[in-house]
Formats: sequence, structure tokens, C-alpha cells
Amino acid sequence: MKEVLRSELKTNSKYDFLSELKKGRKSKRHDGKHLYDRIITAIIATEVIEKHGFDTAIEILHSGNNGENFFKLLDDKIGINEKNFNNKMKKLLK
Repeated sequence: MKEVLRSELKTNSKYDFLSELKKGRKSKRHDGKHLYDRIITAIIATEVIEKHGFDTAIEILHSGNNGENFFKLLDDKIGINEKNFNNKMKKLLK
């Protein structure tokens, strides 16, 4: 999965992961098999699970009716917020 986004970064070093995540299902970006927002979510979920376990990942994914607490919980647990999202994603792709 990471290779799909690594390839995107090779083409566009300023790729905006946060915007793509926020588009969600409305995203038009895909490699024919994967929607990019799903890959981004999977990478984040993997990081959360490795550091804090599955229950914490579920807590973050269900963080309010409209995800209003998503970035607060994500920042508290793995230090990812809206301001550093793109840089943190690049690090997770290494």
C-alpha cells in the first residue's frame, strides 16, 4: 500500500495527504485498485495499532458523529495533527 503513495510523492513532492484524506469517498485519486484516502487511513491505523493497540484505533475511528475529535485523539496518541499531517505522512512512508 505504501508504494502507491511513495510513487505519488515521486511524481509530486508537494502531494497533499490531508486534502486527499478529507475528500474521502469523493476523491478521484486512485491507482485502479485503491482509493488514496483508504491507503492513508490504513497507514495511520497501522501506526496507532502498533503503538497503542487495536482498541485505540477503533476509538479514533469512532471519534464523534462527524469525526470532530479525530485529530485531537490522533495528536494525543501519535502526534499527528492537521498542521503536521503531510510531514508525518511522509515519515510514515519511509
